[in-house]
Amino acid sequence: MVWLAAALLLTTGGDAIAQTPRVLTLANEYPATSLPGEGDTAFATRVAALTSGRIEIRTVFDAKSGFKSAEQLVAVRDGNIALGDTRRRVEWA
Repeated sequence: MVWLAAALLLTTGGDAIAQTPRVLTLANEYPATSLPGEGDTAFATRVAALTSGRIEIRTVFDAKSGFKSAEQLVAVRDGNIALGDTRRRVEWA
């Protein structure tokens, strides 16, 4: 078992595996300069700092992800994007 682990590390470059960040897409239909956009940028920076770069939030502004607010919820549910910053009214029954 130890030989197998050693062989995998040698052939795959163990450091490369450990340093590859998990990249998650955060969609926003507003510009980066808007209040929600600035919040997303701050969130992405904080996540990177708290995880020592193991998690990277890739922000996509101006609806360039192809999803607007209401569509973002469905896109997250369906696995098309990891995160969506949406402004949607919620009605409690």
